[in-house]
Amino acid sequence: MFEKGPKPEKEESEITAENKKFQEIHDRFEKKVKYATIAGLVGVSAYAGLDEYIEHKAIEKHETHIGMILDADEYQRYLGLREVMADIYGESVVEQIIKGDMAALEARELGDVSRPDFRGFDRVNHLGENGSISHYPNFVFTESFGMYPQGWLSGEISSVAIEDGKDARVTGDNVQGATFHRSDDFVVIYDISDTFSAEDFNLQAFDTFMQDSFAHESGHANDWETKIDLNALERFELLDAITQRMTSETAFSDRSLADGSDYWRSFDDGTQSGFDLMAREYWAEIVAAYFTNPQILQSEYPLDFALVQDIVEKTDTEFDILDPERGAYNTTTGQRNEKWSADFERLTIGSN
Repeated sequence: MFEKGPKPEKEESEITAENKKFQEIHDRFEKKVKYATIAGLVGVSAYAGLDEYIEHKAIEKHETHIGMILDADEYQRYLGLREVMADIYGESVVEQIIKGDMAALEARELGDVSRPDFRGFDRVNHLGENGSISHYPNFVFTESFGMYPQGWLSGEISSVAIEDGKDARVTGDNVQGATFHRSDDFVVIYDISDTFSAEDFNLQAFDTFMQDSFAHESGHANDWETKIDLNALERFELLDAITQRMTSETAFSDRSLADGSDYWRSFDDGTQSGFDLMAREYWAEIVAAYFTNPQILQSEYPLDFALVQDIVEKTDTEFDILDPERGAYNTTTGQRNEKWSADFERLTIGSN
């Protein structure tokens, strides 16, 4: 999706002017780093100065890394996209993306690809005393049924937990079913649905609720700021692509809110921060559609389908979202896969 066709040859004067522009951008960035370092080293607090110096060295290491993995043309494109995204979203958003790339570099060096842990699923009982679904994650979030590619979970999400619904945010008729904590890559699913009730439990309804909620939040865990397996240029290319998609006439729309509007559009308040939230939610919404309704997304919004597919294939080239045997349901008929039914029987029998 991010591969570009051959660029037309440019006159030498054009190249010189373009290079000069990018060099000016780079020089301004270097100057900011220089002044930040000097300010840190001569700061009032020695500890604060040390922190600034350590941060500077991390930035220096990161810039060296970028220079090693990107060729000259890619590096210029990276600088150019940084400038464009700063104009659209604000410098703070660009800084967060850079911090995300620095954190990803550290995670890759440490080999941090552990699978998420799951908590709180034992609070959701099935058929009262006859059992529970505490083992549900073992079937849904493992490679056994291929519901999610492993590179989408391992190293990207630290924990998935079901917590009390009293902490869920309510806006009008819309109840937030889940949230993603960026500080620790933690997904929370709120116990807010009647499908969680032991007295009137519907396993299929619970599974649908879980998949819809988790798929959306997993998008936040794999975006331009958080995805471990993207380089710095790819992060800005992804945000640029999302910016183009959500401002196009063919932007994704599922009219999911009660008034028939799109959830991601509800963040549009005319500010850069609002536009940033729109982009994040647009990405999360097309990710959710990719995992829960892939045929529809591919048919009606092929560019969005390709965007998600490209990111998935960064780590999972063999993953086939359109495989009818993938996950709990046949993605063509909508019926539960037969092989999945037997495992659900084991889930619902419990200890009796």
